[in-house]
Amino acid sequence: MSIYILPAHACAYTGKTISYKSKVIKSIGKQGRSGPCGLYSMAYCRAVLDGKFTRGRYSSIRSRIMYQYGLGSYCAYWYKAKGSSHIYSSKKTCYKAALKQVRKGRPCILKVKNGYTGNNHYVAVVGYVSGTTYSNVSIKKLIALDPASGKKKHLSKMQYYNSSRHQLVTF
Repeated sequence: MSIYILPAHACAYTGKTISYKSKVIKSIGKQGRSGPCGLYSMAYCRAVLDGKFTRGRYSSIRSRIMYQYGLGSYCAYWYKAKGSSHIYSSKKTCYKAALKQVRKGRPCILKVKNGYTGNNHYVAVVGYVSGTTYSNVSIKKLIALDPASGKKKHLSKMQYYNSSRHQLVTF
């Protein structure tokens, strides 16, 4: 009997979604208007990592998101949620990095191009579909918590495309 061991990058995986408390994500809600998607993505990632997300010393969860992560604006201050922004030279290296984070059980934030509006958009990546490997990973194989709806979405079913700037925020 022969045993063949394939390198990790060649193995097809069954897919994975990082476990999280859906009640907590629901309590965060969705962005009410265009703009704070990066801020809501940070809240989703913190909720996945911490298992909770409360209003803290703020009057509401929305206020916490806006003032803690955006300092009162829609500008995302990644470090306020203990995140680090990385720019990659290609979409493939960016998606590989996202896949690596999810395999480690760590959500991350991916910048995408919104096909519905033409604007940039941020989503919190929490999974990937069955059969995804480092060699075939693409935006369409990722699963994310989407601030536009406040729900988990397969990016293959959304009109989200590769951004011209390949940005990933890790925690």
